[in-house]
Amino acid sequence: MGNKEVVSYDTPQNKGTHFKHGASMARRNFVKLSVAGAASLMVAAAGGCAPSAQKGGTEASYTAGTYTGLGKGKRGDITVSATFSDKAIESIEVTDSNETKRIAAMAFDRIPKDVMELQSLNVDVTSGATLASMGVIDAIADCVDQAGGNSNALRKGASRPKSEDVVDLECDVAVLGAGAAGMAAAVAAGQSGASTVVFEKSCFFGGNCLVSGGVMEHTRAPENLRAELTDGWKTYFNNRIEDHRKAGTDASLIDEVVKQWDDYYATGSTKVFSSPEFLALDLMMLEGNTYEFQHSYAQDAADCLDWLTDLGMEFKPLDGITGYPYPHFTNVKGGECGYGWFNFYESTMDANDFPITMLLETPAEELIVEGGRVVGVKGTCADGTQYNVKAKKGVLVCTGGYSGNKELLVEHDKLWDWKSLETIPCDNTYGHTGDGIVMAQSVGARFDTLDYNQMVLPTVNARTLIPEDQIWNPALPVLFNSKGQRFVDELQDRFTLTKAIMAQGGEVWSVSDANNCLLDENGISTFSGVDVQNLIDIGAVYKAETLEEIAKWAGFDENEFLTTIDDFNESVKSGADETCGRTAFDDTCYIKTPPFYTFPITWSMHITLDGIAANENGEVLDEQGNPIPGLYAAGEVVCGTRGVGSQGKGLSAVRHMLA
Repeated sequence: MGNKEVVSYDTPQNKGTHFKHGASMARRNFVKLSVAGAASLMVAAAGGCAPSAQKGGTEASYTAGTYTGLGKGKRGDITVSATFSDKAIESIEVTDSNETKRIAAMAFDRIPKDVMELQSLNVDVTSGATLASMGVIDAIADCVDQAGGNSNALRKGASRPKSEDVVDLECDVAVLGAGAAGMAAAVAAGQSGASTVVFEKSCFFGGNCLVSGGVMEHTRAPENLRAELTDGWKTYFNNRIEDHRKAGTDASLIDEVVKQWDDYYATGSTKVFSSPEFLALDLMMLEGNTYEFQHSYAQDAADCLDWLTDLGMEFKPLDGITGYPYPHFTNVKGGECGYGWFNFYESTMDANDFPITMLLETPAEELIVEGGRVVGVKGTCADGTQYNVKAKKGVLVCTGGYSGNKELLVEHDKLWDWKSLETIPCDNTYGHTGDGIVMAQSVGARFDTLDYNQMVLPTVNARTLIPEDQIWNPALPVLFNSKGQRFVDELQDRFTLTKAIMAQGGEVWSVSDANNCLLDENGISTFSGVDVQNLIDIGAVYKAETLEEIAKWAGFDENEFLTTIDDFNESVKSGADETCGRTAFDDTCYIKTPPFYTFPITWSMHITLDGIAANENGEVLDEQGNPIPGLYAAGEVVCGTRGVGSQGKGLSAVRHMLA
């Protein structure tokens, strides 16, 4: 087997964050791209280190010079500049890309280094950034051919051998998955002084938050972050309360929330009321599940934001999102999409000597059980290194759901007809394949289902399949079918919206104007942080000075579209929507001020709500409802849990582990 290493994190000199990427251990082995679509990472070959041979050991031959090549990534062209001597590739620079920054960063860093070291294109792609990796390799190959080399031969050239090392680690807490719940748990554990090892199958941490809006419910937000109270939000609150009275919800719960509302406005506030208790009632109607479950989620989310505030995090003003229109939600101030949370976690780990080891590109594969207790986990790094980790306090599974696993979707579906589809559109990172669920079930965990099971996201940009590529207020979209007609109350839950979009053929259009597209003075979305001009450049968004141009570009019947716009604007003015029955409007809803924007939207698989059973302490339950000793879970891997708010469940679970 190779060398066997035992590492313990019980001594002060061993404390501190470490990152294991592929073939090397370092404090930081990844880079951040500073600007989306214009990143430049210069890598120079180390003198005398790189072999100058093509397949079979034949000497390479190039026409010396610098060449520009193109490759296709997930979000368009990737541009590479490569400099050659007559015998070797001397330097490689990724000069332009539209790829998601944190996801693509490792590919942009590592692949040029590996190509130059090996003088070969037979290099490994980075886990979780396959398309970006392939795009960089193809762009370098383009440069090779321009320089008179043989890219086909280099694709079969030297490769890096796999490690046979086995490493045994001892720690207090093992965390599986470095998304929202996992990173909150890891940083909290590290902050407490508990030695922590994190397994993550991708080359980055952040999970689905990196390709989502990245918002979290902030029910204790200060006044300056809350939205202004409007008649529409009063109506929304009253309707939700009435819904619960009709449904027979415990009257004491309803009365408590009504009293909270009355007490809040008795202070003279003009801002929108929120509380963990009202959020729980809201989520019951939007998602189902029990009040106890949703309240535990809401309370833990609130506690987590208090903890993050104490750590120094600042937040954006509250807003709504698609399917969840009431303005409970915030994001990290200055953060783009979900990046802000993880940039903060990264900077917090950098600024403190937390005893955290991040095993990136290292999927967990097997739970270690001794005497009926889960005591650790095994996993294998992309470079071949095997890790056996013993965790004194237990293992916390935060691997997410199974939205990227069609077999499991078909098996557990109760609502959507996945079987009839050749492919299921999915906007998530590739890692959501149910690995943690399968591992937990292998040691006796119960799998729970909800009546409505999976949750799809109905407003993904159809050209990119990325939720962040939305530029309007996501709580208040205006949707049009192919004829230019509205067809649904846009404030309905995600299930209703998705079914309505499917009924229209699966692709519809969103239209916004200068007032509701949420752009700052630099053309950056204040909701997602996305560069809208970049979306326009790649054809994912269309900008026009007139509504007639919008109709032409989208293929609408112009008269029908203009009439629909007039009717909608009148509904905003009157507060009564005779076409679709929408009840909540504000002054940003009007579509009348140029420039106008439109883009096609579709549905995609986003969240799975089924998952393993766990109690409010995060303890995983067996078929009889008993906790499995040493095994905990948080986030989307747990039945009924989803989103960035699962940071709260990760925090809560690790606190119970360490108590």
